[in-house]
Amino acid sequence: MKQLIQSGLCLLFTIQAFSQDVTVPYRIGNVFGISDYNGKLIRKKTYDKINYNRKMPKGYFTFSDKDQKGITFNGKTLVSGPDYGEFGVEKNKFIVAEIRSKHSEGELKFKNKTDFVNYQNRRDGGYALFNLKGENLYPDNFKKLQPVDTTGVSSKDPKRSRYALLAATTFDKRYSLVVYDCDKQKISDWLLKDYYKVNLERDSYVPGKSISLKAAKEQQDAATAMQIYYRDGKFAIRPLTTEYSPNGKEAREGRYDTEYGSGSRLGRGTEVTNEVPLPPAYGNVKQPMEADSDIPKEKVVKKYLNHAFEIKDGKLFLVERNTAVKESQTTAFLMPPTPAGKNYSFESIKYGYDVVDTNEKRINQKNLIRFKSGDQYGMLISQELIIPAQYDSIVPLRIYDSGRGNPLYFIVATKDNMSQKLNFGLIDINGKPIIPIQYEELDPYVLKYSGDRELTDYNKNWRFKKNGKYGVMKPLGEIVLPAEYDEIEMNKKDFWYHQDDFLSLKKEGLYGLIIDKNFKEQNIIPPVFPYKVGFFDRNYQKQDGLYLFGLLDSEGKFMCYARKDGFLYQKEK
Repeated sequence: MKQLIQSGLCLLFTIQAFSQDVTVPYRIGNVFGISDYNGKLIRKKTYDKINYNRKMPKGYFTFSDKDQKGITFNGKTLVSGPDYGEFGVEKNKFIVAEIRSKHSEGELKFKNKTDFVNYQNRRDGGYALFNLKGENLYPDNFKKLQPVDTTGVSSKDPKRSRYALLAATTFDKRYSLVVYDCDKQKISDWLLKDYYKVNLERDSYVPGKSISLKAAKEQQDAATAMQIYYRDGKFAIRPLTTEYSPNGKEAREGRYDTEYGSGSRLGRGTEVTNEVPLPPAYGNVKQPMEADSDIPKEKVVKKYLNHAFEIKDGKLFLVERNTAVKESQTTAFLMPPTPAGKNYSFESIKYGYDVVDTNEKRINQKNLIRFKSGDQYGMLISQELIIPAQYDSIVPLRIYDSGRGNPLYFIVATKDNMSQKLNFGLIDINGKPIIPIQYEELDPYVLKYSGDRELTDYNKNWRFKKNGKYGVMKPLGEIVLPAEYDEIEMNKKDFWYHQDDFLSLKKEGLYGLIIDKNFKEQNIIPPVFPYKVGFFDRNYQKQDGLYLFGLLDSEGKFMCYARKDGFLYQKEK
């Protein structure tokens, strides 16, 4: 009892700790608001749809509301409009909004190059720059906007940078270098403004020291070499001279750790003198001969052979090809005798792997033959290796094993005498049972994301079924999830900006999941959700150990968020 009380208190304190600053989209009927971690709404404002992007800082959400699309911070609308697309937030700095184009380029036709250039230069689309208050800092907007670097120390937090440098392109194809003051939330300087040409030389960029570039103010001007440098915690720009050349001492010390720079002989080689004799050349040193080494030994010439089975008129032939002489020999292949009234039928399965590799020869087997005698199946693996026809089903499978060369196995099935239902198991090339033939299903493919049923299997998790329930085992039979679930399947839903690669579980009408398909106890989320899980967010809003799960309705569309303990961020009106 004491342990249960302590566990309950631990969960309570965890929820209280998260609830202080964690916010979650909360569904109310068919609209969404923002709640704290405990599900308490923090604002009355609601939206048609709210999206969480784990790349954004804590508290920021994008939303859609009627014809408006925007961004909110903990339920407070910062930017909203009909023309916005995606949003990005640089933590403690600024917001960038993509402006959707009003035209479809696929439908446009241009009479001449001038019309095409005018279209390219149109003030349509592009990007808008906002401060964290939602104020547009350049109402004309930019065609392109790219963060370059940061410098200085914020007066609000010494761990933050004070200034951000942005490279901007206008719709008139003019280039600028913009300095943004993160503390004052405004553009504080333009190092270059409306230049005809600006080329940043990334190869000579020394972080925290200098950035070299070439710029021309007008088309007729020659490009001038310049350098952005860092002075008193701010960005500054100057003409690039020999004294400040990126190939000079300042750049070298910035690019390479001085501890391994001058003074270190690493990578420079070692000067050889007469006092240090040269080492003997490898392979040219004669070793003392053993007493019988003068006896000539017969040289063994290894043969490299390709074997392939051919089916002609219901008969089987073996084609052997010597790769050295490029000659082939075809001989009839004799199968074991069949019981009276039964004949063989053959099916070729592409293979292409070595079945023999000795000092004398290597045989590459191009195909396998699955054969049928009566109602039973067997497998012809090579000229010397055959699995008799004693199974109701047999399927070859090479299991990835870096230490054993991807050995060949077979999933086989036999009918139960009473129920006439198939039971499945795994055998090796000698017919030795590896996994007992006792499972109602043994599927190495169904839990793969791609679902491809290839001869070589790289999936580490196989689904099996026993007594009507599903479980998961490793390829050679180690059970990692007991057979107690009504459904186990690979999640096939794709959700951008969320984690959607996991195994879905269902038991007694409730849903759970296996995070990352890793069967450690902490990654098994037991079935506690009334709806299927479509995605999850690990370390939600940068909170270590905090998971949030996205649940789906019967049509596979997002329904609501849920906590790990099964609490739903949802209520009716």
